[in-house]
Amino acid sequence: IIRPYPQATAGTPGDLRYSPVTGEFSYSFTPDAAIEAPTSIVVPARAYPSGYAAEVVNGTITSEDRSGMVTVLADGSGDPVTVWLRRV
Repeated sequence: IIRPYPQATAGTPGDLRYSPVTGEFSYSFTPDAAIEAPTSIVVPARAYPSGYAAEVVNGTITSEDRSGMVTVLADGSGDPVTVWLRRV
């Protein structure tokens, strides 16, 4: 199975959804202020052959655009962070 997945979560994992048909992926987690590392999501090139667009709420994407790994830092508010990926 080739699909995006969280490799490491800086907090408590929440909802995870992926549609292999559309390539839409979403992942939510509640950040842990004691963890200073980013959350890492693996993005296989075969799942997104033409690339992907990434968005985040209550956090910041710290990885390079369209890399094989999306890294996210929470914004410090303590609110749940949600990451979305979609095919371009």
